[in-house]
Amino acid sequence: MGIFDIFKSFKEPIFIKTDSELEKKVEELNKLKNQGINNKKLDKDLLLAKAGLQGEKEIEYELKNSNIGMYILHDIILKYKDLSAQIDYIIITTARIYFVECKNLIGNITINENGDFIREYYLNNKKIKEGFYSPVRQAERHVDLFHKRWSLNNKGIFSYNREKNFNIFYVPLVVMANSKNILNTYHAPYDIKNKIIKSDQLIRLLKSDIKKMDKDLLMSKSEMEEWAYAFKSADEPNNINYRELYLNEGNISSQNKIDDIKNKLIEFRKKRSKDMNIPAYYVFTNDELDKLLDILPKTIEELEKSNILSPIKIKTHGIEIIRIINGKE
Repeated sequence: MGIFDIFKSFKEPIFIKTDSELEKKVEELNKLKNQGINNKKLDKDLLLAKAGLQGEKEIEYELKNSNIGMYILHDIILKYKDLSAQIDYIIITTARIYFVECKNLIGNITINENGDFIREYYLNNKKIKEGFYSPVRQAERHVDLFHKRWSLNNKGIFSYNREKNFNIFYVPLVVMANSKNILNTYHAPYDIKNKIIKSDQLIRLLKSDIKKMDKDLLMSKSEMEEWAYAFKSADEPNNINYRELYLNEGNISSQNKIDDIKNKLIEFRKKRSKDMNIPAYYVFTNDELDKLLDILPKTIEELEKSNILSPIKIKTHGIEIIRIINGKE
């Protein structure tokens, strides 16, 4: 049987890993609520986790009904030295390997000519317009980490052509899972426009990429399977004790700690505003401060993913904010 006969007979997607930390989180937080444990952070995190899981399920549905022979892994955590990447989906087709960042956001999304992401939605009959950190950059970071890990430590699994043409074969991709979103990429830079789609466009993209790829460069089923199990064996899931995490949210010492962080952040804002001769809200607004205290991001990546501060605020003040939250200031 020739290679093209294999492709013809291999038309069903194979899920190598289907479980996810997000699924576990929703289950555990629901248990805590049923046990009478309630606090502001738990309620908010459960709402966000449910929205995220719904978005991932929408992508899963599209993939299961794709009629494409491919391997799929859900929620893979890759680590390299002190770097970590949580990847919503890794999709391995005959043509490419996609590192998918799933977003289930309310409102309409516009990407301007500078590559800035802007979201518009209504809250309590008030129109909100805000920037948020580029999910495309998040997906690109995942590919960067993957490259560092495998190109240095697993050279045997890379073919020469694939290493030489890395950016063609290993693709960061953002999939917007909210069918009610309007995604406006008309003015977006070319390199961003081609890395973000809505979920109902995903299968069309995969099929188009397979069709356009040089037939001599397509992977065999065994190569695809080898990659799939390499990713599965590299997965390092987080072991989070949600009960302990959210029980601590309500105790006095925890509240004292949050109050201390709040005071330090306010002092930092005052000093930074004076040193840079800028208004205090250029550092962060009171609303942004409250959101920071709700989430308490521990790393720059967590701060970026929270969409609380604009990219320029994170670039200018982010490191100091994270240091204060981590008690290092």
